[in-house]
Amino acid sequence: MRFQSACEETKIQTWQQGELEPNLVYNLRIAFSQTVQAIEQARTEIGRTERLRDATETAALSDVDSAYATVMSTIELLKPHKNQYLRRATDVRETMSFSYTSGGASLLDFLDAQNQYQTTELT
Repeated sequence: MRFQSACEETKIQTWQQGELEPNLVYNLRIAFSQTVQAIEQARTEIGRTERLRDATETAALSDVDSAYATVMSTIELLKPHKNQYLRRATDVRETMSFSYTSGGASLLDFLDAQNQYQTTELT
């Protein structure tokens, strides 16, 4: 007990005399420097992540624009064909309707023709 008490008294006296102060200041400077460095690294990482997010967002929007342009182009290319197929489907439906009412076609054939017409009209 006496030895421990003597050591503590020596530490207190040394602290009061200023012998430990430079070491403490040096340790605080190192800790502060490390903290500042960590903050700078975090800021750098945040900036890098934001740039990556912006690049990903730009790429996604570009892909959406490209896909939309492709769809619109395809629709324009198919418009003449749609009118042609719709006319054919109308003719087939009318023919099957006449055949069904005249007894020349089954109900399934008539319903199939009606289904094909509706599918062609919707697409």
